[in-house]
Amino acid sequence: MVKLGSKVRDKVNGLTGIAGGRTIYLTGCVQVGIIPEALKPDGGVADWHWVDEQRVEVLQEGAFIPEASEAEAGGPQGTVPPSDGAPGR
Repeated sequence: MVKLGSKVRDKVNGLTGIAGGRTIYLTGCVQVGIIPEALKPDGGVADWHWVDEQRVEVLQEGAFIPEASEAEAGGPQGTVPPSDGAPGR
């Protein structure tokens, strides 16, 4: 299993980057989202590249570890109270 934050390489096309996501589908297919290291030729940020996990070679585990504030930004959120001021459901 590829650990998120690892520096990885796509064995098929050689793309390198950081493993930023991992998706497991109902059918059993597991894919890893690679955040490319290289920018687009125009200097823009390249889109994530999603590939089957078997295509991914781990070059360095723990290459990217988010700051605590970044890690706490996502995940489960509490309920939002309705706009009428009634308690949340």
